[in-house]
Amino acid sequence: MKIGLFLGRFLILLVFVVTFSGYASDKVLPKVAGVEMGSTYNYVKKTLDSRFGPGSTSDSGHLVYYNVDIGGLPFDCANFAFVFYEGTYYLDSAELYTLFDPGDVDAAKLVRDYYKSVYEKKYYLDKTATGSDGFKYYGMGAHPYDESKVSVLIGCERTKNKLGEKKICVYVRYVPMGYGKLDDEI
Repeated sequence: MKIGLFLGRFLILLVFVVTFSGYASDKVLPKVAGVEMGSTYNYVKKTLDSRFGPGSTSDSGHLVYYNVDIGGLPFDCANFAFVFYEGTYYLDSAELYTLFDPGDVDAAKLVRDYYKSVYEKKYYLDKTATGSDGFKYYGMGAHPYDESKVSVLIGCERTKNKLGEKKICVYVRYVPMGYGKLDDEI
């Protein structure tokens, strides 16, 4: 009788532990181009260089790749930004974008909406809004450290390229994760 009671309690405990063990684990961080936010600079550089060829860098705070395909989507540029925290650079945010001529507004909107439809398969749509320039943008996925924020923004904006020419930018932004916050230092 005692063995049966013991086994019954053990099974209940086992079911409880298995069911709720995921809640005790760390937050799931978004991935971009196969690398997880929070990965070290050296790991990200090695992984992305092997995939896209050598990227251009200005310092250990950024990696930039041109004319890349990420998740089956073409981008003119992918910019990966890092933060320095406790002696190491960590991937904190990324911006993928494609540029259009100012007269190609409809094409830019179609690409933006296509990117949204692809991302909706992985991230839930949390927010739709219109920016100050009149373009819609979409916020998707829960931010792992701040439930009031999203992880990914997809939209269009008017901008200028490096030559100062006016362009429309279709972007996918993986918002900063917030490593090295000042309140972590006190």
